[in-house]
Amino acid sequence: MRTSTPYLSFGHSFGLHPVEVIDDDRPLGEDEVGLESLSEVERRDGRGTEVKSGGNGYRFPFSKQILALKNIKPEDARVLVVEGNSMDPVLRHGCIAVLHILPAPIEEGQIYALDNDGQIVVRLLFKLANHGLRLRCYNTNDYPDERLSAAYIKDHIKVLGKVFWYGGLI
Repeated sequence: MRTSTPYLSFGHSFGLHPVEVIDDDRPLGEDEVGLESLSEVERRDGRGTEVKSGGNGYRFPFSKQILALKNIKPEDARVLVVEGNSMDPVLRHGCIAVLHILPAPIEEGQIYALDNDGQIVVRLLFKLANHGLRLRCYNTNDYPDERLSAAYIKDHIKVLGKVFWYGGLI
């Protein structure tokens, strides 16, 4: 029995369900929408990776209620699976992050996903003088702050979106 919940399906208690990746054969519940994922894929020319949206054919079921609360249209949201320990203990390896992908001014201290020359990185962003950015990880012991100049950002960085929801098993 599926119940309406403002959470991505987690757990087996209180009417919640385990997180699941779905393909086009699984019908969505009335309170769900299937969000496309962002992922790194090998470039065809063999020169590194690039970030692609929805290229793997999978969708993540996500609550229509949460999108409505944040005033985000389903087509303006993407999902990514966090990799690595740079954002521990908040965003652990394997957790799900949902992004609002529409361009907007950077909000100080908020979590964003970036395309750094084909590699997805998730960081807290802070503005610097002359349009630079400071990128901060929660795991500052292993990952010191990075300071990026406006010139570097222009040539190497694309903001993929602001993280507005995350969750995962601990």
